[in-house]
Amino acid sequence: MTPTEFTDKHSVKMTVHAIPSRTGIDMADFPEGSSHYLIILEYDSRAAWFGYSKGPGCTRSIPGTMEEKSETEPEPPHLLEILECCASDSTCSDDLDDFVADFGYDGKLVATLHTFEACKAQTKLLADLFGPEAIEDLQRIEW
Repeated sequence: MTPTEFTDKHSVKMTVHAIPSRTGIDMADFPEGSSHYLIILEYDSRAAWFGYSKGPGCTRSIPGTMEEKSETEPEPPHLLEILECCASDSTCSDDLDDFVADFGYDGKLVATLHTFEACKAQTKLLADLFGPEAIEDLQRIEW
């Protein structure tokens, strides 16, 4: 499934709000110049919201969605960018050892446990939002 096939099949709407920082995470982990957003996804009369951050060096673009970036005004995330992150997050293992192996974290760091717990919470959030069929489609997208 392509990203466009997913969005054609599942009418997902997104609202993006720039925010000065995120709560519940250590902002020292983000380099100066990072951008932070509140993302609201709407699907099938349900909504979910979560924080999203982009470092100042994040310039990867998905064809047809990103315009040239300005150093003074970061480009807000686009729906396909968010869906790609959601697809990755929705495959998060429920087992810490598997998570460490899959994502290359150091299992001894407290920050790793915080990231693991955040990914698990977001996986549940996405499952509640999209339901089994859309989650399966999301995980089948060939990015």
